[in-house]
Amino acid sequence: MEMKYRLIEYEDSLTEQVVNMWRPSKELATGQKDIHSFEEDVHFIKNILSKDHQILLALQDESDKVLAMMAYTKDSIAQLYVDVNHLNYGIGTRLLNIAKQQTETQLDLFTFQRNDIARKFYEKHGFVEIGRNYENELNLLDIKYRWTKTINVA
Repeated sequence: MEMKYRLIEYEDSLTEQVVNMWRPSKELATGQKDIHSFEEDVHFIKNILSKDHQILLALQDESDKVLAMMAYTKDSIAQLYVDVNHLNYGIGTRLLNIAKQQTETQLDLFTFQRNDIARKFYEKHGFVEIGRNYENELNLLDIKYRWTKTINVA
């Protein structure tokens, strides 16, 4: 069955929905409960993440439910989370391809070493491991990935 959704720029009015989607997805990725309160996550997205990053949201057409979010800059992806009930519909791939199109040279991102789903996803999309064991607030092992844009010279 095809998933009908659209991409929009982040809007403050959707922040609580974003957090409701994000928390279970993040817990699946980390294997642990979120160390922040719901309110802290809302504050982070509204007042920190959205100030330094472009944020795209995937909304289901019939319900306007937030299915995914990606926070990125021209050279990095800070967050890419898809609703745990909507994995494998191509939503993450579509978001990732937008970031790839908008970068001039390369994209860097981090994912948790234990997050096999994300690692396989990024590697399938051409990201290569360039480092390990970076510090993060969860004290989980991180892997740094990089995707490099191919420049066609005629």
